[in-house]
Amino acid sequence: MRSLRIIVLAGMLLATTGGVARPVVVIDPGHGGAATGCEGFYGVYEKVVTLKVALLVQKYLKQAGISVVMTRRGDWDLPLYARADVANTVHADCFVSIHCNASLDLAPHGIETYTYGPGTNRYEPDQMVGPDVPPVATILGTQQALQRYGTALESHVLALSIQQSLVRGLKAKDRGVRQARYAVLHYNRRPAVVAEIGFLTNEDEGKRLLDPKYQDHVARLLVRGIKVFLKRRAQGALDFLVRRRLRAMQPLSRGRVRSAGARKRRSQASGHENAPGPGLKAGTRQP
Repeated sequence: MRSLRIIVLAGMLLATTGGVARPVVVIDPGHGGAATGCEGFYGVYEKVVTLKVALLVQKYLKQAGISVVMTRRGDWDLPLYARADVANTVHADCFVSIHCNASLDLAPHGIETYTYGPGTNRYEPDQMVGPDVPPVATILGTQQALQRYGTALESHVLALSIQQSLVRGLKAKDRGVRQARYAVLHYNRRPAVVAEIGFLTNEDEGKRLLDPKYQDHVARLLVRGIKVFLKRRAQGALDFLVRRRLRAMQPLSRGRVRSAGARKRRSQASGHENAPGPGLKAGTRQP
């Protein structure tokens, strides 16, 4: 795992320039090495396309002043949990894993973006954790589980930003933001998504995905979606959303329980709560 340590160290060094903190984005080109991913309509493997697009994403993010950590820069594989660990270790602002979709039926086409959840992508079973693996929130303490829920909300906003950017920019079929048990998302503690940038097995879409100009266009659109998310995050818009949702989930504090109990006792003493209606005896029910 020496290569993983080098990746993480490089990311931590990139995160600051001249003492000024910059956003950190982890880009994960799907598959690599012996893990080829799907074979496209024209015989090209998924791992080749995802790396080319990811390197372009890295280029354009850097041009925008955003620090980028790549999980791989060449044709090698990295364990799925290790890819997530890169984002966890450098405290990335977000993690985007780039994949191409596939289908035994050659007709499907379009864009999907995934967050972590109970679903699956049947075309990539090797990328999933099993249904017997408990959700992270069930094996964490209460506070950590709430933090995890906040991260899930941010992941959903990231997914929407990327999905909308790709669908509108490519004029592609919108297959929606979905959930699946992707391992790179299961082990992640940062806002994280898997972007399926098109069906490599579709004749037309597969041909476009092999075109360098189209790959460049996809990369720019991914960057646009990431930048929209980072801007919202920097402005605190996501913090407000997360705090509002978490307040709704938080159990009553001891002080709030006492206040609620006192209000109930005062209401009972004044005869407003459970008081019999006109013409009824106490203990009888209104028909």
